[in-house]
Amino acid sequence: MTAHQPDITMEDMYQFFAIIIQMGHDQRDCLKDYWSREEQYFTLFYSNTMVHDRFFHILRFLHFENNDNPPNRDDLHYDRLWKIRNIFDTEQ
Repeated sequence: MTAHQPDITMEDMYQFFAIIIQMGHDQRDCLKDYWSREEQYFTLFYSNTMVHDRFFHILRFLHFENNDNPPNRDDLHYDRLWKIRNIFDTEQ
């Protein structure tokens, strides 16, 4: 059974997106590697910014698009960013 997670705050979201941005500069084989204590992977930034379980809790429930009708991955024009495309297409 999963432990109860407290409500997500704006600070949590800023930390979450900071980690996502940093991950783009520090690519690893899998997401769990960012919190690894193994010498070749260890980077304090990730564990000092947000604990592993909190990050994955936010990641699990964060949605910008309805998942009920996903595009076909075999389509020649498949958009790998379809879940967040509306963020990039939004004009301010």
